[in-house]
Amino acid sequence: MKKFSFLMLSLAVVTLFPRAGITAGPVDADGNASVVIVNQVGIESVQDMDFGTLISPGYNGTFTLSTSGTLSCASQWICTGTPAVGKFIVSANNASVNVTYQDGTLSDGAGHTLALAVTGDNTVTLTNGTGELKVGATLSTAWDTPAGTYSTANTGGQPYKVTVNY
Repeated sequence: MKKFSFLMLSLAVVTLFPRAGITAGPVDADGNASVVIVNQVGIESVQDMDFGTLISPGYNGTFTLSTSGTLSCASQWICTGTPAVGKFIVSANNASVNVTYQDGTLSDGAGHTLALAVTGDNTVTLTNGTGELKVGATLSTAWDTPAGTYSTANTGGQPYKVTVNY
C-alpha cells in the first residue's frame, strides 16, 4: 500500500505541477533594424568646354586648358577668344563624391578628328549637398590639321564623360 500511495502522490504532483518553474508557452525577443537611405548622385552640365580660336602657323601644337580656365597656347600659335572649362553641378547626400573621366574626340564633321584628354579633380567636396566640378583638357594638333570648327557634337565626335559616385 505504501508503494501505491507513493505512486499516486507522485502522479498527483506531476499532474498538478508539471515541470515546476518552467513556463510552457511562447517566448518573445526583440530585434533591431536600421537603414541608411541616400539619394542617387546627380550631375548636370552647366558650361561647355571651349578652347577658343586657334590660329595655326603650320606647326604641331599642344594646348592645355587648366581647371582654373587658363589656356596654355602652343609655341608660335595664336590663341584668341575666351577659353572656358567644362562646368558641372554635382548633387549627393555625402560630403564628397569620387570622380572619373573618359576622354573625348573633337571632329570637324568631315572625318578629321582631334583627341581630347580631359583632366579634373578626383573628388568633389559638397556643401549642403551640392558642389561645382571644373573640367579641363589637353588637345594636340598636327601641322596639317585642316581648318574647321571641331566639336564633340559634330558627326564623328565623341563627348567626354564625367562619372561621379559615392
